[in-house]
Amino acid sequence: MFRTSLLSALLLLTAGCAASRPYTLAEAEAQACAGLSDDELKNGPFARPAEIASVRPLLVEAFPRDDNPPTYELGGAVVKVRASPGLTAEWLQRLVDCDLARSAAMAVSAAEPPTSPFAFRGASAYVHSTGDGFAIEISSNEPRVAREILASAERVYQQPHLAAPSGAEQDTSSGGGL
Repeated sequence: MFRTSLLSALLLLTAGCAASRPYTLAEAEAQACAGLSDDELKNGPFARPAEIASVRPLLVEAFPRDDNPPTYELGGAVVKVRASPGLTAEWLQRLVDCDLARSAAMAVSAAEPPTSPFAFRGASAYVHSTGDGFAIEISSNEPRVAREILASAERVYQQPHLAAPSGAEQDTSSGGGL
């Protein structure tokens, strides 16, 4: 009896493992974006460059360190976003996670270089409150990708504020596009 129960449990466990499979990129996107409306998705952190307060390099401690003083290397970008009514770090993290998943799903078929700092393979992001806004740390373990993330974030920040909310003052002094 015990042997039959054990064998049945092992068969169920094996069947369950065989049925579970890794997510496809489309499934990961659907899960990350579940419950977000189209309007919310269109107003992600990089949809309105006027809401970006600053962009700076994300420096991470280089390893191994031994007994030497710490050294730092570029890990990506820190994008500071202005606070807006009702926006929380948790909600912004959901938008960022969705944007990361969407970018990963689109990057497989995209032939042109990505325009979003989230669109780089292996990028990850962490959102935290800064008191007067939010910081989005976008990082990669690969130095080349970290440089591309920073360059992309700086391009978004420096572009003319053509996508600014209506009624906002637009910067026309730069005189051009990307």
